[in-house]
Amino acid sequence: MAYEDFDGWTELDPSGHIAKADYVMTATGLNRNEDAWLYYDYGADYFEDFEHKLKARVASGSTWSFSFPWLLSNYVDDQLYLQTNSKSFLGVSFTQMGHINRRIELMEVEEGGSFNGDSWAGVALNTYYYFTIERIGTAFQMLIYDDSERTNLLDTLNITLQVDTHLRYCFVATTRNSAENQPSNFTSENLEFVTAALEGGGYTASTYRMALHAEGII
Repeated sequence: MAYEDFDGWTELDPSGHIAKADYVMTATGLNRNEDAWLYYDYGADYFEDFEHKLKARVASGSTWSFSFPWLLSNYVDDQLYLQTNSKSFLGVSFTQMGHINRRIELMEVEEGGSFNGDSWAGVALNTYYYFTIERIGTAFQMLIYDDSERTNLLDTLNITLQVDTHLRYCFVATTRNSAENQPSNFTSENLEFVTAALEGGGYTASTYRMALHAEGII
């Protein structure tokens, strides 16, 4: 088990809303009226087929807030820019829709394409959720658990991707800058690239993941 260390990641945080310490990112008052993010550049085409794990929670959010604990992209910008300009990304959001309609969203936008998503509406505040995010070709899914052993499955979100695109940048925080005062407080923790940890024996991370899946191991 090897978690990604956020200390060496690139941060844009003009108002001081993002704190990082080893494997934990804490966003306090991260708002929809500015550009702010924390990301790492893994290099072109790094993310092909993969399995990622992390835990995250949202402590509070304004009526129309978005909290992004995980996002992959080929561009460095806020999530709304990526979506409205049809720039490739895969993402996860704690989305506040009104005062009680909290949900977790799995989302995709393909280069030049449209928005694609799935969601689960059972989110509670100050509760850790444990995500297993998997992609094989155009099959993209996220399993949501409420325990660290990942035995109690709450829901599985699924998207058929529009194109099998390889991605470069990994974010554990980014804003959705719509010039609105809608802050949120959340964490992203213990990000683990499972396929990279298991890579070996002449396999690439992509082909090793597919081999394990074909054998029914994962």
